[in-house]
Amino acid sequence: MSNNVLVVDDEKIVCRAAQKILEIEGYKVVIALSGEEAVALAKKDKFQMALVDLILPGIDGVEVCRQLKLENPDIKVVLMSGYLSKLKERQDVFDSLGGCTEVMEKPFGGEDITRIAADFFERGHGC
Repeated sequence: MSNNVLVVDDEKIVCRAAQKILEIEGYKVVIALSGEEAVALAKKDKFQMALVDLILPGIDGVEVCRQLKLENPDIKVVLMSGYLSKLKERQDVFDSLGGCTEVMEKPFGGEDITRIAADFFERGHGC
């Protein structure tokens, strides 16, 4: 099974940067510019990991995470946000998403993405 990663952000530049970083490391990357697009892609393809922006047009990142986990309960979800301090105050959000969920503060560096992906995939796709 290949290491398929879905990157979801309404900012194309963020998606392209994450895609380039991850593809250099050998991952197969698909990008989505909205939550609805991400959910539709997840119904067609099985992703092992998703980087999902918290604030998206249409359905928000938390709902995207929930729907991705319905499609694939083992998916590793990384919720990205420039408003991480506010999100961390809402522990119920993380509890409702179940296992395999973590957060990454924006802006992030390439080393942040590669570290998270390498940690996950080196564990054999499990959580």
